[in-house]
Amino acid sequence: MSKKYDVTVAGDLMIDFTCTGQTAEGISVYERNLGGSPMNVTAQVVQLGGTASAIAAVGDDDHGRYLVSVLQKLGVDTSNVMFSDGWGTRMLFVYFLDGNDR
Repeated sequence: MSKKYDVTVAGDLMIDFTCTGQTAEGISVYERNLGGSPMNVTAQVVQLGGTASAIAAVGDDDHGRYLVSVLQKLGVDTSNVMFSDGWGTRMLFVYFLDGNDR
């Protein structure tokens, strides 16, 4: 018998490199975070007490392993996340303008 979840999502599982400020020399500093709208939904569902499962593919690299470990620590079922050595994990750089506009 298969397990039932409140939410099962399929889609982007990616790294969001979010700008956290600048060095004294004016170089932007970025922090690695869980990204991809579907995966953000799973994270919110489990934080609200629900259950969630993710279906996605990531590169078999440090970033892909990081993303899966974050989801697992949150309590998201990642048994349907595939690691591929044929491509790398997707990344997005997020920079906030004044007023927190992306």
